[in-house]
Amino acid sequence: MDFLTNLDFWFTVLRATTPVLFATMAALIASRSGMLNLGLEGAMTIAALCGVLGSGFTGSLLVGAVCGLAAGIGFTMLLAYFVQHLKANQVISGVALNLAASGGSVFCSMQKAAAADGVTVWMQSGYRSVKYQTSLYERKTKYYLDKGYDNAAAKEKAAAVVNPPGYSEHNCGLAADLNSPEHTGLDRGS
Repeated sequence: MDFLTNLDFWFTVLRATTPVLFATMAALIASRSGMLNLGLEGAMTIAALCGVLGSGFTGSLLVGAVCGLAAGIGFTMLLAYFVQHLKANQVISGVALNLAASGGSVFCSMQKAAAADGVTVWMQSGYRSVKYQTSLYERKTKYYLDKGYDNAAAKEKAAAVVNPPGYSEHNCGLAADLNSPEHTGLDRGS
């Protein structure tokens, strides 16, 4: 029980508890107003990302704090717009924005790590309609047919590169293709 008298322990508790406490207080305030705010995690993620980027680019802690505050407010206003104006489901909207914030933060981190290795990464495509997915699959199948493959082999080879319509997560908006001018193939350095 000596840890209870250790100041480092209490500093760690305070440091770890503060963000959770702020989120809990925000959820309580939202709950009192009749709103179920499931976007708190996403708002905190976006605010933290924008705060770090703002202070990193400018070298100013104040600018970082303002960027984080503005991003958190903007994110929360976006959730409120979906729920209040567009009458979207609170749970679905909150979860969707949390996923977008988490994915966006991870993508920014990945881009930064790739840039440190001299590689540029960008998002090439995200959501695709079934009609567009069909055209991509048919175009890739035709490519292999023109190379001399029979129909079954061409479809099999095309499916290894482009999912057939109805099997792609792009149709649900759950997938994104990333590309780089330095590495356009799936093998190393091509």
